[in-house]
Amino acid sequence: MEKQRNSQYISGTKGLFFTLDGIFAAALLVTAVLIIPGFIASSTPIIRTTLLANDATNVLAELNVSEVNNAYIQTLISNGTISNPDQSVLEQLAEFWANGENGNAQILSSAVLDPILENYELLVDGENIVGISGGTQLVSSRRLVSGIAKGRATEGFFARAFAVETSGGITTEVFRFHPQGSGSQGGKGIKIEKQVEVRADDILNATLYISIHYGISNINSMVFKVNGNDLQLSSSDWQYLTPSNISDNTHVAFTSVDVTEHMSESNPSENYIEFELMSSTSGNAHLHPGTRLEVTYEAEESSTSQTVTERVHYDDILSRETGKKRSGVWAVMPINIPEGATIDDAKLYLKAFDIEPYNPSAVLSRGEGNCSGLNSSNAYNIRVYLDDTAVDLVNSSTWPPGNEIDKTYNLTSLVHENTNVVSFYLNMYQDCFWGDGDTHLYSDWISNPDGSSYVEYTYTLDPSTVPGYGLLELNVVEDFATQPSNDVTFLKNLGSVSNVSAMFIELATLDTWNVTSWANGNTVFQQPRPYATPGAIYVDNADLVDGLNNFRILDCVGCTILPHSALSYRTVVPNQVGYGDAFDNESAALADANQRLADLLASYGVTLDEVSEETLVVGKVPSLFGPAVVEVRAWQ
Repeated sequence: MEKQRNSQYISGTKGLFFTLDGIFAAALLVTAVLIIPGFIASSTPIIRTTLLANDATNVLAELNVSEVNNAYIQTLISNGTISNPDQSVLEQLAEFWANGENGNAQILSSAVLDPILENYELLVDGENIVGISGGTQLVSSRRLVSGIAKGRATEGFFARAFAVETSGGITTEVFRFHPQGSGSQGGKGIKIEKQVEVRADDILNATLYISIHYGISNINSMVFKVNGNDLQLSSSDWQYLTPSNISDNTHVAFTSVDVTEHMSESNPSENYIEFELMSSTSGNAHLHPGTRLEVTYEAEESSTSQTVTERVHYDDILSRETGKKRSGVWAVMPINIPEGATIDDAKLYLKAFDIEPYNPSAVLSRGEGNCSGLNSSNAYNIRVYLDDTAVDLVNSSTWPPGNEIDKTYNLTSLVHENTNVVSFYLNMYQDCFWGDGDTHLYSDWISNPDGSSYVEYTYTLDPSTVPGYGLLELNVVEDFATQPSNDVTFLKNLGSVSNVSAMFIELATLDTWNVTSWANGNTVFQQPRPYATPGAIYVDNADLVDGLNNFRILDCVGCTILPHSALSYRTVVPNQVGYGDAFDNESAALADANQRLADLLASYGVTLDEVSEETLVVGKVPSLFGPAVVEVRAWQ
């Protein structure tokens, strides 16, 4: 019995636990019965309204305007008010809004949304189009429409402009007399004639710079003419006139002369400059670096090319013998090759008369002046060098009749990047002369371009380095204006190097002997031989930097680099501006393009006279305007 009671007790305890679980479960059920129906009753309208609002914006985005069953909308399509019936209703609503056609937007939105929603409001960028918000359970659905902005056309007009005719683009062209001579020990001296082609009908200014080295003759015995007009320079007209510091019994002189009135405008392709230089008892009369003609005029149209061919003619040089005053001619000419270019061809053509057929012993026996550097193994009638490499060293007893030389030298394998110096010596070397009668380097390139002495070279640029085509090619010349010294530095802010090409250091010297030049610490020239410094030293763009640039020139102690040394460089003025900002109408876009082109040319001193234009119309570009927000608000 006791055992049975215990069992009953345990069983009763288990029953008690199950009863408590049931009570808790019942409480939860009662709670669910009381709360859930109320929750469902209150949340179902919000869910339904949210779904309807989302469906409404989806319909606006996916339904084409042409699919709207509304007679008024179909009329707008037929009369062209709606120009693109294949775009979505959403885009057309935003376009109506952007153009201020809210009435059409209201009709279109009502035609689509009324069958879907009972209580709704449509807004574009917060601006009411149709309906008024109400109710207490408001929901909202939004969509973005790109390329739309209030008060802006849905199409954007872009324009660019090209200059057809301009005026006022001023350029200064430099015509260089590279160092050359010789008028040996007096007598009739030497006559140099340069032919100058000016590519303009209206010369604004022309300045002739003259730097000479001569013996102890009276400076007034020299003759300088421009197109036959004697400049009549006297000793008082020379800015520098002094004994040489590096050559005994000789003088150096420098001056500049305004020769504008003497230049030919009736026939600008034919201008002639003549120098007659005398020496007396020592040295040889010749030109130093700095002898040049600067001509300023209105620039003409130009373009650039990947393959460049340059032919530069020598000046006509006549060295005249008087009695025992022997004759001889020497001259230098640079070949300038941009870094990275492929050198296709380079040659020297010499046409000269009265080149002596002497053997070395005859050269030495006839030699006048300082012949200490010559002996039986190096007394050549013709010497030709590229830098310090001998191209031709020759004596001959079989010259053609009249001792005429007509020779072409292939220099291609010797030419390198940057400045190359071609130099030759005929019937002379340094200060020793042996020419019998006259020695004549022939050049009359206007009448006989192929038969006149010249250097010609061709190179091909890397396409990536070829500057774009431009309307005007302007050359800028700026004097150093430094103190006379054998070591000068010139600073120049060039802005962007990409706007600069064909830069030169235009040397102007009195005495000169061993020139070295640097650009920003990079060596751009080292004189290779005596008398082998050109009048202008080429500076490649690779040696330049954006912004401030440092140019330094160093010569021997006692040599003088003058303030009239200059920096010259060429820049090509663009003849067009690209597409600008988007405008709502074509006239505004064109006006902007014209103004941008005029401002660009004005920065170069150029006036735009005639323009050609192009427009581009672009619609519905996402980044053009906007975006606008189309919002559907709905409630129960």
